[in-house]
Amino acid sequence: MIPCRETGISRCLPDLCSSSGLVYRGAATQWRVFDAMQIWGHCRFAFFGVSDTGREIGTLETAFAKLWHPVRMAVRFHLMETILLPAIRAQTDPDFVLQITTSQLMPDIFQERLDRITADLPQVRILRSARTDLSKALRPAMAEASGGGAEPAVHFRVDDDDAVSADYIARLRRASARV
Repeated sequence: MIPCRETGISRCLPDLCSSSGLVYRGAATQWRVFDAMQIWGHCRFAFFGVSDTGREIGTLETAFAKLWHPVRMAVRFHLMETILLPAIRAQTDPDFVLQITTSQLMPDIFQERLDRITADLPQVRILRSARTDLSKALRPAMAEASGGGAEPAVHFRVDDDDAVSADYIARLRRASARV
């Protein structure tokens, strides 16, 4: 048994991790109480970057035409609307963020549709980035999720054609408490 310095609770570690919200950080004197584990999902959607368009494209105009071609976008939206978003809506644990990262340069018609199809999902945040490096575009969100590195956070990645089980967030939260 390891007592918590802040609360005085004395329970075995597996019981504590699975039910109380207390997170162990090494030595017995380093218990810390967290209200809830931050869980953030990330979905890249029609984001303009090197990996999206391939290296064979010679001009920006050609890259934009390929990435945001109306037929391609119709397929991407269909997949998001029929696979990913229903799975997000069905989550039994609604306490998470799904950040959809896209390009500021994506045509307005697609920006507006993305806003429209996610409007009923309070978990969804849309990041419209001018950056072409996804890791740099995501840095502010990663810092926000972890309180600038001071709080624990769990991140997962999905694509617009991915689905997760209805209890995915709840299971992820339980699993992260044991880490």
